[in-house]
Amino acid sequence: MSIAFIIFAIIVLTVSTLVAVSILYGVNGLLKIRGNTFKLSALVFFLTTLSGLIFSIIGIFVTDIRGACGLLSLLIPWAVGYYLYRHYFQTSIGRFLAVFCICYLITIPFLIVAVFVRANVLQPIMLTGTTMAPQFSRGDYILVEMWDRGFNKGDVVLASIPCTNSSGNCFALMRVSAMPGDITNGLKVADDERSLSVDAIPEKSATVNVKAIIGKPLLNLGQTGI
Repeated sequence: MSIAFIIFAIIVLTVSTLVAVSILYGVNGLLKIRGNTFKLSALVFFLTTLSGLIFSIIGIFVTDIRGACGLLSLLIPWAVGYYLYRHYFQTSIGRFLAVFCICYLITIPFLIVAVFVRANVLQPIMLTGTTMAPQFSRGDYILVEMWDRGFNKGDVVLASIPCTNSSGNCFALMRVSAMPGDITNGLKVADDERSLSVDAIPEKSATVNVKAIIGKPLLNLGQTGI
C-alpha cells in the first residue's frame, strides 16, 4: 500500500468525520440539547458509527448471517445513539429521534453531490491490468477526471472495452496514437470524430469509440494493497 494512498485515505476520512461531527454538534445546538459540546458530539458519532461498522464487517466475513448483520448494522447505531443521548444529555427519545432524523436529512444533499461527482466529474479506479506499465501498474489506485473531453496525441485515457475473458466491459488504460482523420499503420481513423486510434500495448493498436472513453488519469495514488 503506497504512502500516497494512505495519506489520501486519511485526508478523506478526517474531512468526512469533521463534517459529520460538525453537523451533529450544530443540530444539537439548534434543538438546545443540554450539555452539548463538540467533544461529546464527536464521541457519539464515533461510537454509533463503530457499532454499525462492526456488524457490517461481520456480515462480510460470515456469509451465513450476512442478512441479519446488515439489518443490525442499521438498527444498532440508533440504539447506541439513544443510550448515549440518555447518558450524556439526559434527553428524551423524541428529541433524540429529532436530532438523528435532521442529521440524516442534512446529509442527503451531500450524498447527491457525491453521487454526481462520482458519476460525472471524478471517478476512482483500481487497475487490474498492466497495459500502461511501468507508468501505471496492476493494483494502482487512480483518480480519473471525466469533465475534460479534449483528447490529444500522447494522452493516456481510460476506456471501457469488452473483456477478453468474460462477458461485459472492463476498464483499460490506453495512450492515444491518432486523432480522427489521421492515418495509423495505413488505416484511416473515422472522420466523424467518433473514434480515436489508441495504443493499448507496444506494437498493438485499436480504434476505440470516443463514447467508450471515460476520461484521463488525474492522480495516481499507487498501490492500494487490496
